[in-house]
Amino acid sequence: MSPTSCAPTAAATPCGDWRLDAARSRVRFEGRSLWGLHPVRGRFTHVRGDAELRADGTASGVLLLEAASLTTGRARRDAHLRSGAFFDTEHHRDFAFRADRVTPGPDDRVTVHGHLTIRGITRPITCLATRDDAAPEVLTLHTEIPIPHREFGLRWNPLGMIRPTTTTHLTLRFTHSPLP
Repeated sequence: MSPTSCAPTAAATPCGDWRLDAARSRVRFEGRSLWGLHPVRGRFTHVRGDAELRADGTASGVLLLEAASLTTGRARRDAHLRSGAFFDTEHHRDFAFRADRVTPGPDDRVTVHGHLTIRGITRPITCLATRDDAAPEVLTLHTEIPIPHREFGLRWNPLGMIRPTTTTHLTLRFTHSPLP
């Protein structure tokens, strides 16, 4: 018996449970400090997540980024970002994105509606993602999400040194996990 297709634009995509392939997924971020003159780039080294694709073409899921796994390549800056002045990773283990609704669109694009939680503060987020498939049992999404610092309680910014938004770039590869 062949799997049911989940969307008209994704004829080979089977419905059901999908797991994030953390080894082949990337979550990077970039912002600016020193009054916008100095780029700050980094990544999260520990990510996990899953999704469910339904027969009507919609989906939902969760993505968790281990907050303490962020790295910018500078130990002192990383320690500061993990501290209570910024992400407070001792009390807030993960950044969580819960995709409540994912709807297919034209040209391998999907619209993702969900909620992002950072430091215990949750805000609605909507983004446009591009779908890139390597095989019928693999689904890769590419998207960018601007993160406005103040909306998530990130107020440390002496003399306005840090730009108010950091952009997160996500390449998320999922593999189909059929039920036994």
